[in-house]
Amino acid sequence: MDVAHAGRRIDNFLLSRLCPLPSPALHRLLRRGEIRVNGGRVRADYRLVSQDRIRIPPLRQGRAAAPERPPVPLGSDILYEDGGLLAVDKRAGVAVHGGSGLGTDLRRQARHDRDRPLELAHRLDRDTSGCLLLCSDPQLLSFLHGCFRRGEVVKTYLALVLGQPNRRLEIGFPLHRVRGPQGGVVTDAVGRTARSQLRVIQRYAGAALVQLRPRTGRTHQLRVHSVAVGHPIAGDRRYGDREFNRGLRRLGLHRLFLHARTLGMPLPDGGWLHLKAPLPAALRRVLAALPPEEQG
Repeated sequence: MDVAHAGRRIDNFLLSRLCPLPSPALHRLLRRGEIRVNGGRVRADYRLVSQDRIRIPPLRQGRAAAPERPPVPLGSDILYEDGGLLAVDKRAGVAVHGGSGLGTDLRRQARHDRDRPLELAHRLDRDTSGCLLLCSDPQLLSFLHGCFRRGEVVKTYLALVLGQPNRRLEIGFPLHRVRGPQGGVVTDAVGRTARSQLRVIQRYAGAALVQLRPRTGRTHQLRVHSVAVGHPIAGDRRYGDREFNRGLRRLGLHRLFLHARTLGMPLPDGGWLHLKAPLPAALRRVLAALPPEEQG
C-alpha cells in the first residue's frame, strides 16, 4: 500500500479502487474476514499504514440495483475549487457514493465533471443537503481525514424541529448502531461517545428553526440526538414524528429539513477554509409558510 494512502479507512480506500462494488457488499466482505490486511481480519474503520498488504478475494459482478443515469454537471452547485479541493453544495436526495441503489452518486458526478479521481473528505446522509468536500490529492486527503478524526472541523447545520427547545442545549447521549434489516441508530450507554450542540434561531407555532453543531461525527448523530431531547427534525421518515411530518407536507416539505450550512477547517499551509451553503429555496418557502409563535 502506497504511503500516500496511510491513515485512510480501509473501506473508503477500497471503495475508491473497486468502483462497481456497492458499499454494503464491501462491508459484508470485511465482516466475514474475506478481505485481510497483513493476513489478519480488520474492521471497516481500520486505518491503513505504509506497507500494509491487502488481500481481496475474487469478486463477481452481481445484478445492478438500478440502471446508471448519466452524471449531471455540477454547475452552480460548486462552492469552492482550488488545487486538489472541490467543495459542493450537495442537493437533498443525492447519495454521496455508490451502492445506494439510486443509479448515480455525487462522487461519480464530480469525477466525471472535473475529470479527476476525486474522493470524499467526509459524508452527508442522502437526504441532507449542504457543504460537502472532495479531494483529488492523496496527501491532502489524508490531512483532511485527520482533521475530521481529531475534531478540528467546525460544522453547523440548520434544522426545523418539533416543539420549543431551550434556547441552548448540550446533548451527549452515546450512540449505538443497530445491525440487521431494520438497522438504524439508538441512544445506548454501550454506544460510542457523541456530543452535539443546539441553539434556537427562530421560533414558530409548534416548531423552531435551530442551529445544530456536531462535536463528534457519528452516523445519524444530529437526527437521533434531536429525537433524544424530544425535538425530532422535520421530514425525518426514520426517526421523526409522523403527525409533525404530515402537517409540514401540507406546507410543501417533502424532504428532511436538515442542511449543512457551514464548514470550517484548517489547511496544511496554516490557512483556514470556510464554506457556506445557502438554505435551499424549498426550505425557505416552508419557513415562510409556518405560522408565527403564539405570544403568551
